[in-house]
Amino acid sequence: MWFPLGTLDKHMYLSELKLWNFRKYGVGGKNPDSSDPGLSLQLEPGLNVLIGENDSGRTAIVYAIRYDWALRILDKDQRIVRWYERAVAKVGGET
Repeated sequence: MWFPLGTLDKHMYLSELKLWNFRKYGVGGKNPDSSDPGLSLQLEPGLNVLIGENDSGRTAIVYAIRYDWALRILDKDQRIVRWYERAVAKVGGET
């Protein structure tokens, strides 16, 4: 995932959302080795509305944004990051 953040009058906003292999969104194009994102979405400052039929990927977009912001919060608290890294290493079988 890649989220460039722009600024508007001292407020932060999400300007672009790109997803690779996240839930419904794989990679762009027919080639599975493509470096193109499965979703590339330009957002504007202010209100952005997601409209689509059932199972069209709206919730995946919201979850991607929530996931990224959660990781940014975790990154600010290094104790939690270190705990998470140890937990992942144990699950992965490393010592």
